Amino acid sequence: MIFTSSEFLLFLLITISLFYFMTSLGQRVLLLAANYVFYMWMKPVFGLLLLAGTIVTYLAARAVQNRVLGLRRTWLAAGIVLMLGQLVLFKYADFFLSGLGWILGWESSPELGLLLPIGISFYSFAATGYLIDVYRGKTEAERNFLDCALFLSFFPSILSGPIPRGRELLPQFKQRHAFDPESLRRGVLRFTWGAAKKMVIVDALAVVVNTAYAAPDDYTGGQLLFAVIVYSLYIYLDFSSYSDMAIGVAWMLGFQLPENFAAPYCARTVQGFWRGWHMSLTGWFREYLFFPLGGSRGPKWRTYLNILIVFAVSGLWHGAAITFMIWGVLNGACQVIGRLTKKPRDKLKRCLHIRENAPVLAAVQIFLVFAFVTAAWVFFRAESAGQAMFIIKRILLILRDGFGGESILKLGLSARRLVVAAVAMIPVAVEDVRKARGASPWKLEGKPYRYCISLAVLLAVIAVFGAYGEGFDQSEFVYFKF
Repeated sequence: MIFTSSEFLLFLLITISLFYFMTSLGQRVLLLAANYVFYMWMKPVFGLLLLAGTIVTYLAARAVQNRVLGLRRTWLAAGIVLMLGQLVLFKYADFFLSGLGWILGWESSPELGLLLPIGISFYSFAATGYLIDVYRGKTEAERNFLDCALFLSFFPSILSGPIPRGRELLPQFKQRHAFDPESLRRGVLRFTWGAAKKMVIVDALAVVVNTAYAAPDDYTGGQLLFAVIVYSLYIYLDFSSYSDMAIGVAWMLGFQLPENFAAPYCARTVQGFWRGWHMSLTGWFREYLFFPLGGSRGPKWRTYLNILIVFAVSGLWHGAAITFMIWGVLNGACQVIGRLTKKPRDKLKRCLHIRENAPVLAAVQIFLVFAFVTAAWVFFRAESAGQAMFIIKRILLILRDGFGGESILKLGLSARRLVVAAVAMIPVAVEDVRKARGASPWKLEGKPYRYCISLAVLLAVIAVFGAYGEGFDQSEFVYFKF
């Protein structure tokens, strides 16, 4: 079920209506049933895989906690291998077979053709982080299988995050959740805000992106440059809108999920960008991969190597393709270069008497970070490295050939839809600027008139300007396929 579908809205209404009338045990049983109905909606067999992963996680954590046979590390390794092993099998088997065939010179490589279970990357990482936390003593192994199952299958976040930590989410299942009007109002507004971004902006921008990348040979450098910039906005708004809706649904039920974005495109460094982008995944890699590799301890070359490894793995996590690897390595390499050049850059600023907080400097840095991230996204979105290089080359040739006289409207979106999307992005930009400046979020729940007006405006915008009909069919969220 897609969050913006009528099926999901009906499903959510029924779940919330029943949830608050039940005892603590009843709430947990209902929520588990809702989790599995939601997850199995598209492919029921995936529920069996999720259940098997839950059993493995539960038993492995208990074995680690209780030091069964004195083999804590063995049980930890077994749990991680089984959880990440299923991820590797379904997501990377054909990729590895293709690489093996290339190395051995096979004319054609065998393919398993396994269908990737939705959300497997997210709940596998959640389970792995939980097992490591148990081993490190940061959390107790969950004794109640029902609560462990709830943690791994929590329907607001299972498909595309945010990736929850066991030590944060598991305790929330231990208590009965009494009806809280304030929490419900906050959740409804946050969900509607995310839905407005998705249906008014994202589903419209998707037309431009899909049209350009389907046949880049047919478009000028100027048109491709426009499409590439649009993709930067598209992927951010798509993923952040999902996170808004997931967090909003959790609030409606009385649960708290971690925030996933903090104005990444207002960052002045690539490292700052990653502090605000997909924060639950970035935090996961930092805690469970970067620090075990040694983090920033030891010689600088080792720190730089650790950064490159983390971002290469991050790229591979997103998909079994060389394009994702290139995207990850580019982001890691840019951070390494930034660290290597920090001292000379600081010295140059002192020589030129440029203050660190100078508005012009901040604007230039934000622009350069956006330009780099946008260029890297080309590899992320392209069907192949060759296609990515073709698009970048054609854009660079604008300096020689000119921007191109062809209209950007040939990318499939009408002038009206472009104007609507552009205007709708203004409040999104304002929200991000406020976040970047450290301003407290708008609190409308305690102000009935402002709250009702804001909610009514969002609903009206969705009803009038939402993307409907042929050419604007509801699209799945980008991160569903990861």
